[in-house]
Amino acid sequence: LLKLPDGTVKVLVEGRERVEITDFVPHDDHFMAEARVLDETMGDEATVAALVRTVTEEFERYVKVRKNIPEEVVTAVSEA
Repeated sequence: LLKLPDGTVKVLVEGRERVEITDFVPHDDHFMAEARVLDETMGDEATVAALVRTVTEEFERYVKVRKNIPEEVVTAVSEA
């Protein structure tokens, strides 16, 4: 959790599985969703490698524009 000066709270989450949201239920102070797990399908190695390169290159371009990306994030993406 990261509380910002304006009172906003940012939360970093990591997905464990891919899902499709099947229902979205608003509550007074939070949201809830129902979801179903999606099957994992892998692409061929050459396509996956090309996509990883493309995403990494685009992220590096983004970092040059947005100077406030933490160095450990940049390193983690570059080494992936």
